[in-house]
Amino acid sequence: MNQYDFRVPDVHVTRFTNIGEKSGIRLRKVIPRITWLLFRGFWERLFFKYVIKGLLRPLVFFYILSFFLWTASIPLGVRLLYMWVTAGVIPGINTMAVVFTLISGLQTLFSADVVRHGDDNRAPEMSFGRWREITASGLTTTS
Repeated sequence: MNQYDFRVPDVHVTRFTNIGEKSGIRLRKVIPRITWLLFRGFWERLFFKYVIKGLLRPLVFFYILSFFLWTASIPLGVRLLYMWVTAGVIPGINTMAVVFTLISGLQTLFSADVVRHGDDNRAPEMSFGRWREITASGLTTTS
């Protein structure tokens, strides 16, 4: 629904359970499947909404770069820990590489979030190119 910019209201639903009832969910099976489903759905929605529909934004670039940098920090961090445990020394260049990839990945993720909120109609005060001020009568735009 997000792909087509639909709005969905929250609806409160009461839960009906019997006393003493046990759940049959196997967490070891469900958690990886739901995690994969959310991850895949996020990238499909991002690709459809911002690439297929023609709204090519830096948002896609920021998310891809952030994911790449975080993925690159994993082997660098493993190497850092390996060198620390085996040799008792923490190499400076490896530490700088881990810190650079983690911080850059976080910054690009935050930048993607700012761009996403700039496109979102629910957060008009975050849009780019205009100063917005909220007054008692509502939202006004100034140049």
